[in-house]
Amino acid sequence: MRINSGFTRRRGGSGVAGEPAVGQAGPRERTAGPGAALPKTALAKAVEHAAHGRRSGNHGFGRGGCPVGRRGSALLAVLWLSAALAAIAFSLSSTVKSETGRTSTSVDGLRAYYLAQGAVQRAALELLWSANAPGPLMRIPRGATEVSYVFPSGNARVEIIPETARLNVNTSPVADLYRLMLAL
Repeated sequence: MRINSGFTRRRGGSGVAGEPAVGQAGPRERTAGPGAALPKTALAKAVEHAAHGRRSGNHGFGRGGCPVGRRGSALLAVLWLSAALAAIAFSLSSTVKSETGRTSTSVDGLRAYYLAQGAVQRAALELLWSANAPGPLMRIPRGATEVSYVFPSGNARVEIIPETARLNVNTSPVADLYRLMLAL
């Protein structure tokens, strides 16, 4: 014989909590006999919960109301999210650093280009002045092969190479070309 609590909903029951299903015994109906089951005490329930690895009153849930198998999953998700964000931040900082370096190199190249252009134009102007005003007003001495300039943005050196120093490969003798190739 056994005690039937009748609090479970079965097919055909009214669905009201505490009301027995149709065709079942009431909540406190007992049948007496030698093998009759007795109602569980609080101690028996605690022992049963402890045997199943549950705390009394938790019904399979750990501290904080989370299921026992899922404890710490939120912490693990936050750690993975933090690692992903750290990787993204590292990648972004690396990209910004390389772009900054590339920009500074581009700015230095542009500054050097205009410094060289300014030095060549100033040397050409001073050569023109030196040819027209001989004597103490000459800016570039006769026979000079290079001129150095100091600008606020940097220093520049201009080499002066006369047109006669060039070698015409179409009209030069073979011996001159041979010596040129040996020198290279």
